Amino acid sequence: MFHEVPDELEHQLRELLRDGHVSNAVEILHRAYEDEIRRFVRRRVANRPSCEDVCQEIWGAVGAGLGRFRADAKARTWLLRIAYNKVADFHRTRHGQAVMDAASSGQIVRSIVGSGPGPSTALRERERAERVRAALESLSAEDRDLLLMRFVEDLRPREIAEILPEDVKPNTISQRILAATRRLRSSLESDEGFEV
Repeated sequence: MFHEVPDELEHQLRELLRDGHVSNAVEILHRAYEDEIRRFVRRRVANRPSCEDVCQEIWGAVGAGLGRFRADAKARTWLLRIAYNKVADFHRTRHGQAVMDAASSGQIVRSIVGSGPGPSTALRERERAERVRAALESLSAEDRDLLLMRFVEDLRPREIAEILPEDVKPNTISQRILAATRRLRSSLESDEGFEV
């Protein structure tokens, strides 16, 4: 899950950029977001070396583009848009596969299908997570990304709308998330033995 950079760091970032200290500003962003950006990419890029390559490309793009960073945007949203675009570039040029790790699947199980606090064993939870992962993989890349951004990365529809390359309203994003959630639930309901 992403965390917000405290307002004082956002302010410091803007001051550094105003004074032309781009490399210091990149350092601040890197310290604050390196782990979160890596998790964002790992949920979408299966191969660890490829994941690291994409992360390198993201931080290179941050360094190259930070001088043009708009003061009206949040640093987090700006970084996520770069990450989203670099992952899309990876899949377009290298035909990589999106991936959903078991931890993410477990979070989505709890967030979307509402698994209760019953006396589940670790094995049962792993089986549920694997079934959710398989159901997620059967969805379109767009549906998977929307569910990841909303329920795993905890982004609001407004933030998702700012990250996506097309011009779309937050209400439309909410409707797309609802439809993707329904498709996921339907896929899980068709899985014999899976209790929704």
